[in-house]
Amino acid sequence: MRGGPWEMSLFFLNKNDPKLTSSGPFAPFSFGHFVILVLAFVLICLMLRAARRRPRRTRRRWLYTGYGVMILLNTARLVWELSVDEFSWQQSLPLQLCGIQMFLIPIALFGKGKTSSFVRECVFAYGIVGFVLALLVPFTTLFHYPLMHFRSLQSFAYHTTLGFVCLMLPQTGFAPHVKNANKAFAVLMASAAATSLLNFLIGSNYLYTARLPLPTQPIPWPYYIPLLGGFMFLLGRVPYHIAAAVQNKTLSKHKNMPSH
Repeated sequence: MRGGPWEMSLFFLNKNDPKLTSSGPFAPFSFGHFVILVLAFVLICLMLRAARRRPRRTRRRWLYTGYGVMILLNTARLVWELSVDEFSWQQSLPLQLCGIQMFLIPIALFGKGKTSSFVRECVFAYGIVGFVLALLVPFTTLFHYPLMHFRSLQSFAYHTTLGFVCLMLPQTGFAPHVKNANKAFAVLMASAAATSLLNFLIGSNYLYTARLPLPTQPIPWPYYIPLLGGFMFLLGRVPYHIAAAVQNKTLSKHKNMPSH
């Protein structure tokens, strides 16, 4: 009997289990996927709005708590992968764009000096880019799991929490400005260089520098690399422009408020 996407007996199954493969992965932008997207973005907006009314010390506690939740969710994923014999050095290390943020966030929060300033820009810019892309098109789970599967929901929860953490940075003293976008891109390129070497050594595809995360390869390696780099270069500027627009709107609103 073919399992449906909401069948809970599939929840913890290995991606190669016959029951899971017969059920098939979830369709992107299906009704269930759309519901999760709406819930994720609404939750982030509500949390950010609530944080804005809190003292800065409380906001930082919320940020630290969010980072702790990210660690717990990623640990839960690793434990599950080991328990169902799905762990592999080629796919399971937290070295994709959003996984790398787990190593960068502590430097961004607690580091001082030039290096930490570069890392802070990367966490803001590419953490936001990564969480949005991962929610819209979750390549790491899209082709293997139904929507109501541990791995799918863990991924949605992890990236939603990542989005909250990155968007909280401007509320804890960080001032984003598009002139610093090159710093963020420099850290991303350094990460890509390191993962490219690892990919060459162990046959992995972290940060997608070995092949595109698609069933077919419309552009072969290495010709897609400059295109992917250019795309990320431009995309990394979007969070800064959005932050500037929000700040200008806020300043205009306060300016137009009647004085008492």
